[in-house]
Amino acid sequence: MWRRLAVDEACRDGYTCPSVWADDSDSEHLVVVGHPVEPGTVPLADGEIAVRIKRQIVADAKIR
Repeated sequence: MWRRLAVDEACRDGYTCPSVWADDSDSEHLVVVGHPVEPGTVPLADGEIAVRIKRQIVADAKIR
């Protein structure tokens, strides 16, 4: 089951926004939802994407 750990406070609908998610069945990974970063700006491997989110969202997620 997916749980949202933190979300952008400026989000209007409170759901489909830049955020950090965790899956209870996979404690080793998180999912970050954000805005795509222009390709070539950040080094990426095949199949990877980069997204931009506010630092505060990560801080609010209290990731350890």
